[in-house]
Amino acid sequence: KSKITGMVIVFRDYTVKKKKQEKIEYMSYHDPLTGIYNRRYFDEIFPKIINEAKRKNELVAFVFMDIDHFKQYNDNYGHQKGDEVLINFAACLKQSLHRSSDYTFRLGGEEFAVVYQMETKEKAVEFANTLRKNIENLKIEHKYSSVSSYITASMGLICKNANEIVIDEIYKQADDLLYQAKRSGRNQVKVNED
Repeated sequence: KSKITGMVIVFRDYTVKKKKQEKIEYMSYHDPLTGIYNRRYFDEIFPKIINEAKRKNELVAFVFMDIDHFKQYNDNYGHQKGDEVLINFAACLKQSLHRSSDYTFRLGGEEFAVVYQMETKEKAVEFANTLRKNIENLKIEHKYSSVSSYITASMGLICKNANEIVIDEIYKQADDLLYQAKRSGRNQVKVNED
């Protein structure tokens, strides 16, 4: 009897430790506010995604985005409402993805990224625009935006064959495109030419 009790205790201790370990791992890879993957996980998984796509000679689409006029939103509606926007924004991105090979990340503040694979660049652009429309269709009021009466996002999309991607450069390239989208009036997707 005591042998079985001892085994049960050992098993229970193991289960408790395993759950704690899983929780720590979850917390280290997920953004605490939105529940989606964080910057740390992005930095770890992104090179793996690229290398896997290189082996398969596939296209990779990387969208870097941020919420238009988010500072004005926070200043006028308050930070609690701003947090609600971030939560809903992240949930919208996550619900828009349908494949296990698609990822969404909160990279910091109001900056997000989505990594996905498509058969063609045209389809990748189409999907980025779907994301953009889905965000506006949340219809979260933003009276202080010069773009729309609702929350919107500007996006920079890099879509290339994985073999043409230089991991250290893609982030900067997507950021440059995001900046172009903002300069051209926001609530739009700018895509790499090559």
